[in-house]
Amino acid sequence: MLFLINLCRTLLLVAGVYGGKQKRILEPSEDATEDEHPWMAALTDPRGGFCGGVIINRCHILAAAHCFTLGKPIKKVILGTHKSSLRYLNRGIIYQRGRERNSFTYKIHESAKEKNDWIPDIVLIRLSNPLTYVKGRIEPICLSDEQPVKGWNVTAYGWGNHLITKKGKIQNILKKRKDKIGRCSKLSCVIQPEITGKGDSGGPWITAGKDVNGNKTTCLIGLTESSPRNGVDRFTNVAEYVSNGWIKNTMKTMDADQHDQCNNTLKFDICKPDTAELKKKCRDLKMKKNMVLISGSLFNSRAGDTVTVGCSPLYVTVGSKQVSCTSRGNWKPDSLPQCISFVDYWLYFARHVNPAKLFQ
Repeated sequence: MLFLINLCRTLLLVAGVYGGKQKRILEPSEDATEDEHPWMAALTDPRGGFCGGVIINRCHILAAAHCFTLGKPIKKVILGTHKSSLRYLNRGIIYQRGRERNSFTYKIHESAKEKNDWIPDIVLIRLSNPLTYVKGRIEPICLSDEQPVKGWNVTAYGWGNHLITKKGKIQNILKKRKDKIGRCSKLSCVIQPEITGKGDSGGPWITAGKDVNGNKTTCLIGLTESSPRNGVDRFTNVAEYVSNGWIKNTMKTMDADQHDQCNNTLKFDICKPDTAELKKKCRDLKMKKNMVLISGSLFNSRAGDTVTVGCSPLYVTVGSKQVSCTSRGNWKPDSLPQCISFVDYWLYFARHVNPAKLFQ
């Protein structure tokens, strides 16, 4: 009897049966890998509040204005971290307001007011001394100067709460989630349904792009901004502040107030979203018997999109639960998994696995 109980537990672990809740930037999400986000910044306040930000050169970081106006202002800017636990944050490069060295100042967009939900929801952070770049850990991101449009594939990053409710908690490992832009105005773009939570504010929204030399790069198109929490997400349109000169002019203004090693660090890299990549589509997918769609869309999927499926209760997933649309317009893996009953799976398991070796 004990053998059968252990065998069932093992089958559940191996099969990964769909039914439980996933952690999320908001669900469902993926863990970012340690070396894919060297431009990511963590911003914390004295009460443990959390925001994101993004490195644009050795001396400057972009983030959301409301992170500095709601509650206690941000006290620390932490770079080169993958996890949000205090142990890992203390290993990062820390800039703290009020210090003589490794300090920072900030300037909120002059039009950001509470009455208009802090839009334009953008702030420029200026470090007191330059960063030393470390490949794969601390590097700048390129900024898009092209207005985003409906249908672009975008990816949001953040450590924010995994739930919108009071039970939501800051996540330890940096999360990411992909979606498509719903609509855009001059200042902001909207995603529906909502995919970012409290603590993700100021974090980057990126897409595939090319730098001025035509090389592939990560392209920043937005920052998670203050949201009405009505089922939609908004991100600040970074291209607007590149094109109208606000970012560079603010750098110059802040330079005039400071005399340190970061004076005259005004350059940041520009990118163009790779529209050819953004427009490529994969064939429509067809759900199989006893299959459940967890995330993504079966139709009109573009390069960078992912689809995650599971199986109905009492069925086991055989094959990869997630397929991704590649830049060539092909699915990888090239098909959805199979859903088979526990009985059939148990029979297969019994024929091909030696129980004595399983529990050694």
